[in-house]
Amino acid sequence: MIRAMARLGPPALLLLLVAAAACGGERGEGRREIRILHAAGLTPLLDAIRDDCARDLGLAIENEPSGSQVACRKYAELGKPCDLLMLADPELVATLLAGKASFRIDFATDAMVLAVGARAPHVDQAEQDWPAVLLRDDVDLARADEDQTPTGYRTFLVWRLTEALAGGDLEARLRAKPAQVVDHVTLLTPLLANGEADYAFVYRSICVAQGIRHVELDPRVNLGDPARDYSGARVEIRVRGSGGDRSVTVVGAPIFWCLTVPDEHGLPDDTRRFVAYLLGRKTDVLREMGLVPLTPARLRGARGAPATERALAAFGGLVRHEGGLAD
Repeated sequence: MIRAMARLGPPALLLLLVAAAACGGERGEGRREIRILHAAGLTPLLDAIRDDCARDLGLAIENEPSGSQVACRKYAELGKPCDLLMLADPELVATLLAGKASFRIDFATDAMVLAVGARAPHVDQAEQDWPAVLLRDDVDLARADEDQTPTGYRTFLVWRLTEALAGGDLEARLRAKPAQVVDHVTLLTPLLANGEADYAFVYRSICVAQGIRHVELDPRVNLGDPARDYSGARVEIRVRGSGGDRSVTVVGAPIFWCLTVPDEHGLPDDTRRFVAYLLGRKTDVLREMGLVPLTPARLRGARGAPATERALAAFGGLVRHEGGLAD
């Protein structure tokens, strides 16, 4: 999805992330943990399997949610210790984790929906014609920050795809409308639940996991069909990096959730066991969380590369190789 990716976030954010990394601590003596930096949208899934993982594998999940871009920077730029990264956009492995992770496993699909707040007006109309409702002056919007999380730029892609179908200038008008902007997707749900926001675009899995009313979107715009070509939609966003602002082109593509293991770790036994557990024994939980598991999951990495070959050998029939990271 991302053709060129700048190093994201202002210096102030980097300082906050450095402080968080410094407070990470060491593993407790005798305690077996798996440390996961992950997209905030996967928090409900990890919470759902936490107790089972401790019982079945003897592993404590130590997870730290954020936007996917931020999760990558915590590891790649700040050296935050982790055993596994789980992200909302597979393209980030080839961009923000270049030289740090040689393969990825796409393990589930998702779709964008329009989440409805507890006090949202005009809900019946929104189910029939959501663009008209969102443009009303009496409707309060919220959205995720496109510089920190894929939910943010996928919101823009949904607007652009809808505009392409219906005509007009929907994206520009919605971008111009005042909105509450938060760092990642799970910060949107409290605003909706408390009635502080009326509508926001989020992942279907978030709404399913948290019982949030939502409006399903046309499959032509929801980024939820793995077989559909969404590349007709492209949005230009400005991101801030250490070298200043840069323009990034985001190209429409189906939503896949992915995971990757840092090259520096090889493939430790505990990490291997956790990934196999998720891909093999917990697909029912993925479905309960509103995700659509890929069986087999799709592994991408250069054939012959040590990390890729280790992963193919370790996960066997749970994964299918589908080319390199940049394919």
